[in-house]
Amino acid sequence: MYDESSVAFIGMFTALFPFISILSILIIAATWKLYLKAGQPGWAAIIPIYTNIIALKIGKKPEWWVLLMLIPYVGFIWWIWSINRFVKAYGKDTGWTVGCLLLPFIFYPIMAWSKNIHYIGNGDVLNSPHDPTALDSFDSFGK
Repeated sequence: MYDESSVAFIGMFTALFPFISILSILIIAATWKLYLKAGQPGWAAIIPIYTNIIALKIGKKPEWWVLLMLIPYVGFIWWIWSINRFVKAYGKDTGWTVGCLLLPFIFYPIMAWSKNIHYIGNGDVLNSPHDPTALDSFDSFGK
């Protein structure tokens, strides 16, 4: 009744489903924590499009970029750019962006639960990535 390939696929899916589910829950929990660090609602991590809007807000990019992210193929560029801005808002550089793209189940939890990583606001300010007041000291410069 069933051929070997369909039985193998069902077996592989059954074996991988719990593993993929645990990784997904880990990424959602880390995103929740990162949103809370930025003063945003943590529950936004579980709402599909709204989570992108909050990430754009944290990365200081316009919310209408969500529409650009929905464009097939080209939207991938804006998605990567938004992750880059999101990561920089926590004082990390482009290397962390690559890490968040390729290994999100490792890099997002490190950012979320590390005591040394704080939300600094503007991603262009990287004076002291571990100093939560780095943005404040930059804003008061020259006043």
